[in-house]
Amino acid sequence: MPNTPNLVLFLVTILVTTADASVLLDAHDFEDPFVSLPAGSIGTGKLPEGWLEATTGDATEVVYGELTVAPNAGAQSLLAEVSSVAGGAARLVSPSFTVSGYDVVRLELALRSPTSSFVDIKLVDAADPTIILWSKSFQTYPEWRESASLIAVTGPMDDVSLVLEIPVTGRVETDDWKMEGLMYEELEQERAFEDNLLPSSVFPLGVVAPYIQGGNYRPDSAIVSDPTEPGPSGLPSLKMTSFPTEWLARTVRLTAPFQGRPLQEHTFSVWVKGSPDARGQRVILELGYHGDYLIVPFRITSDWQRYSITQELPFSSTGVHLARVKSDSLYPVWVDGLRVVESSTDTDYRPSGPLEVNLKPTAEFDLFFKGEPLEVEFALVGDRATAHEMEVCLKLPDRSLYLLDSVPVENSPGEVLKVNWIAPESDYDQLGTFLLQMRVLDELGIPLSNWSETLVHRIQRPHYENEFATDSPFGLHIFATDREARRAKKLGFNWVRSHYHFSWSWIQPQEGGPFNWANTDTWTAAMKDAKLQLLAFFGSAPLWASEASDGWSGGNTPWYRFTAPPRNETATLDAFEDYVFQILNRYGDDIDALEIWNEPFLPAFFPVDVVNGVPVRGPAELLNKMAQRVRDVADRIGYTKPIAWQVGGNYGADELAFDMENIALGTHELADMYTMHRYYPVEIGLPGDLVENDFNLIRQNYPQATQTKPLWLSEGSSMTSETFNLFEYLPPWKPASSIEQQNRKFILYHLGYLAAGYEKLFPYAFFEQDGWKANYNFMHLDGRLSHIASVFSNLSYQLEGRDFIQHSYPEYGATAWEFAAREENGSSLAVVMNPAKRTILMEKPAGMEILDVYGNPLSIPSFLDSAFFYLQADDLTNAWPLLADKLVQSDSRSPFVGFPDEGDSWRQTYMGRLNDYWWPFLIHEDMGTLYTIPTTRTRARTFYLYDYQLESWIYTGAEIYPWVYHLGLKAWYYQIPVSTLSQRWLWLILDGQGSWVTTDDI
Repeated sequence: MPNTPNLVLFLVTILVTTADASVLLDAHDFEDPFVSLPAGSIGTGKLPEGWLEATTGDATEVVYGELTVAPNAGAQSLLAEVSSVAGGAARLVSPSFTVSGYDVVRLELALRSPTSSFVDIKLVDAADPTIILWSKSFQTYPEWRESASLIAVTGPMDDVSLVLEIPVTGRVETDDWKMEGLMYEELEQERAFEDNLLPSSVFPLGVVAPYIQGGNYRPDSAIVSDPTEPGPSGLPSLKMTSFPTEWLARTVRLTAPFQGRPLQEHTFSVWVKGSPDARGQRVILELGYHGDYLIVPFRITSDWQRYSITQELPFSSTGVHLARVKSDSLYPVWVDGLRVVESSTDTDYRPSGPLEVNLKPTAEFDLFFKGEPLEVEFALVGDRATAHEMEVCLKLPDRSLYLLDSVPVENSPGEVLKVNWIAPESDYDQLGTFLLQMRVLDELGIPLSNWSETLVHRIQRPHYENEFATDSPFGLHIFATDREARRAKKLGFNWVRSHYHFSWSWIQPQEGGPFNWANTDTWTAAMKDAKLQLLAFFGSAPLWASEASDGWSGGNTPWYRFTAPPRNETATLDAFEDYVFQILNRYGDDIDALEIWNEPFLPAFFPVDVVNGVPVRGPAELLNKMAQRVRDVADRIGYTKPIAWQVGGNYGADELAFDMENIALGTHELADMYTMHRYYPVEIGLPGDLVENDFNLIRQNYPQATQTKPLWLSEGSSMTSETFNLFEYLPPWKPASSIEQQNRKFILYHLGYLAAGYEKLFPYAFFEQDGWKANYNFMHLDGRLSHIASVFSNLSYQLEGRDFIQHSYPEYGATAWEFAAREENGSSLAVVMNPAKRTILMEKPAGMEILDVYGNPLSIPSFLDSAFFYLQADDLTNAWPLLADKLVQSDSRSPFVGFPDEGDSWRQTYMGRLNDYWWPFLIHEDMGTLYTIPTTRTRARTFYLYDYQLESWIYTGAEIYPWVYHLGLKAWYYQIPVSTLSQRWLWLILDGQGSWVTTDDI
């Protein structure tokens, strides 16, 4: 399926029918009689009355007919059997109808294809079908799937038709077509219950999606549903217990994301009660976005009180705003009845609708293995007297509907109904990340609740689920808790790098004092219980053993005090050696590899002074002495696992010079291997890139590097820190094209390192967060696993136990990383990135397995544009020509000429950087998805942008460029280039008073 970006014009979502909507295309459920095609038609067979056959291409062979199996208890549906296209396409044209007088029309239809084909649906001018008013590609699946799309009415459309076009061979079945006319007001009415902007106000299941429990070392008991303490709502309240960490002050946080209207006042209110011991202590309410919060502390009592804060929400680039309850009390507090309203006065509690849906996956970390059904627990809160059924939608990352289900609602007594829902699938093999949505409907199909959403992931069961895997190349950084260790192992990670949990400053904070092993014992046991190999590093000399001083000021001085090395004197180095001895003597059997220090080549991690706020790096001589002490201890106690010197020549000339001083002193002779760090904000993974440059630099400058001394990447990231979640009704939503770009960037990062010769990779990082703030790769902004986690699990599953062979360049233009299995069967695997535009794989070569990025068999025919896929064959070399024969390529149709390409189809235009992969869809680098409609009569080009955060339209056209009107802010924008050389653009907004305001000011 082409990963066509979606926008509100074409939301693939099931929306409820309102009473005012008018049916424009009557009852096309194909129950009417079918009639034979007239003589002279290209296609043969029968079509429903009123439909026309408009197949193109003399060599196209298609047979139409009626099928006696249909969805929704229907008797028959329409089928098309296409055996040849040869440059043409099978085309069917619906009866004509009128859409003038409406703002939007909604198309609903059901599709199925035993051959997993794809089709195009087009809205055309009935008088001149060459005038295409709207089009969209739909992937079809072996089971019936229903989809709906919204289409903007851009002008007079008095006589239009729908066209079903099948451009590939295969069998397609369709049914239940319907077109309805809607006004914008009706769409707004369908979004009911927006009075309380939070999806849930009460919590009988505890913390539900998409609320966030904050804190990296958070115990599971930090926030729980407490039935012994009902709140004013009459339901169990949330008990919040603060917890101490090594990094932060004692705290506990509950964060509730919501879609607020920027530049408008909003009020956040909540009931709070403290234990008798907590009386007089503080609870803090926060409202805003990222660092731009209104923060108000309140003194709590032992009785329920309602607290509120109000502020004008800042202009948010994502549209997501946060309401947060935070406590640093030593004693528990309870909260109930959360509420956010667009008002400065309404703080009374009311739920978000007649019914509220609480939703939680039943699997730990929302991870289900292949063969396991997807299962969630939900609770319905409120009056269920009129509730009829729960509507369930399960969607793939590209927003296409994967499964539609309904669950009868039991009308049992009580205000809360708890139910487990299990996906009713015939099999459980589909892998990847899914968006699960639920809401309650009455008997007429009118919603009684908001949508509730969560993400669930189905992945391959890892090869080394219950065993250590020393040879595995896949590691990462986590906080050393049993929770994060279990999650890492489930995803296919087999190594971890400790995050300062062997820190000297924590273990022996007092000079000559006892060693405190409590936390380190717990953390180390958690790693080993999860069967994770451990890469440890020494670090963080305590204040009594370092040059660090409380007098250091300026810059990040608390951090510099924490990362300071031991003093360069014999007595202190003796103490350092004792610390090393204590660690290796106690944990030597559990530490599988060891780094002497973390980033000693950087002043911020090896500071001996701070001058004007800038750290001063310690001398190379000091690191050499420390390395000698580590080696002496290892030899004395018989520690034989590899010891690494972490080098930094790839960071720059100064870092390389520091390392060269160490080589002159013999530091390299004290280490068994080298480790290095690298973060890449750019895409990597091709021959001659920065990965290979780094590798070659180390190999050429460091003795025995990559020959007798292996090279590991012990910290780094592909910098996909823009990772957003996939939620649809609670922003932010990332378009499918952005998700694919993130997937590609992440996989390129891993493949590039393995291809270059690095033995192990430890991406940074995998920590739970608090507050829709991305943390590199694996966590969404809501603290849940991202789609990248599913992509990685498949990557590790495919590549474990394989050796890299070479880069390949098959004839059809793809770049491949080829891996060979260690088994003796001779089979090989290639992981392929295809940069060619609109490449279509028409047929799978015999003897070859082709998998998508999540590990699913690739549907054929399939678009492979910029997509990774996995090829498995006994003889991959001979399989390449066979694959090339099955590929068809076509050119991208760019609406912009004269602008330079900047790679990956991104190009600079007067509207900013655009990606024109899927004309008429465009991706704007900063704003999201655009859709362009060529107007034949005037030759003008109109652009529509849907701002997902503000839920409003941005419009421009050739006649009004460079002005753009935004309906959400009710204001005009004007574009001015900052620099034509850098091709950067500044957007200014003209407010109602006629004065100019920069985006920085809003």
